[in-house]
Amino acid sequence: MNEITIRIDFANHLKNLKSLIFICAGYYLLIFWAFGYAYILQNWYSHLFILIQIVPTIYIHFIYFAQNSKDKFTIGKNYIIDNKSLQEYHSKDILKVQLHRSCARIAFLPFQNYTYIKVILKNQKTFIITSLLKHNIDQYLNENLEGVVFERNCNYFL
Repeated sequence: MNEITIRIDFANHLKNLKSLIFICAGYYLLIFWAFGYAYILQNWYSHLFILIQIVPTIYIHFIYFAQNSKDKFTIGKNYIIDNKSLQEYHSKDILKVQLHRSCARIAFLPFQNYTYIKVILKNQKTFIITSLLKHNIDQYLNENLEGVVFERNCNYFL
């Protein structure tokens, strides 16, 4: 059986922050190469581009971390186990899965890589699995939960 247990770990932090790290490093290397170290220190406005990238990304990262910091799920073929509440949910118990992510095909901003899944059960209870637990969680759930309706929504703010 293809079963995985997901929780927030350092690797998932890096996967979600990867584009922010590359953008910041690339921008400052380019500025340093083109203008030198003194330009970066003397011109406060040279940091505005990076602040526009950092602020929403760190905000979303913090909100996702707060949402799933103590959560641990086990996902297998046609079931999800919430290890915190020791509840097991089978595909037949799930009404639908809502995928929340950017509608852009290519992520131009670092926070566009963040996604979360809202699982809505037939008894109207819900739980959220963010991309800090598993990067590309939507693809994994789509492969493992048969007969469940998947919806896509264009937002990433909880």
